[in-house]
Amino acid sequence: KNDAESLDMFLNIILKESNRIESLVTDLLDLSHIEQHTELDTDYMNLSDLTRRIIDNMMTQANQKNISIHTDIEKDVIVKAQESKIAQVITNLLTNAINYSYEDGDINVRVYRDDFRVIFEVQDFGIGIKLEDQQRIFERFYRVDKARSRDSGGTGLGLSITKHIVEAHQGNIEVNSQVGKGSTFKVILKDYKE
Repeated sequence: KNDAESLDMFLNIILKESNRIESLVTDLLDLSHIEQHTELDTDYMNLSDLTRRIIDNMMTQANQKNISIHTDIEKDVIVKAQESKIAQVITNLLTNAINYSYEDGDINVRVYRDDFRVIFEVQDFGIGIKLEDQQRIFERFYRVDKARSRDSGGTGLGLSITKHIVEAHQGNIEVNSQVGKGSTFKVILKDYKE
């Protein structure tokens, strides 16, 4: 058929796939850059304020699924980091939490100090991750649910990029998850009290 409706449908498919390919190339370039350039342009930054700004920016995405984001953010938690990279970590983890949460769900975000560490934590109550998959989710292109990941627009690189950024900041990332109950991702960085 050569009608306008069919043409529109195919153009939308082409646009969607072009955007997906653009995201993939961008993510690959980000990952390559992170792996090759271990030197970061770090400065003291307020993780509490950054987290709040990113949550505000992501509310439209959360509202599309009627997801409530609850926060427990300590005031003035300072880290020495490259702000744009830490923003990417927070955005990646929040995006995943939204994408893999159920409609009308909840997400908890915490930023707090623990001994000489700073913890950024995202907890969702979504589909969860099998134990055997938890060992591999930080690998390039690894997807727990390939069909769902493709539909949500993911490239399979977000958690790999996140892990590389955290490790470049001498930090760690942990996951705790149960199928059907949700996941908690914890980013652990060094505390810098002013």
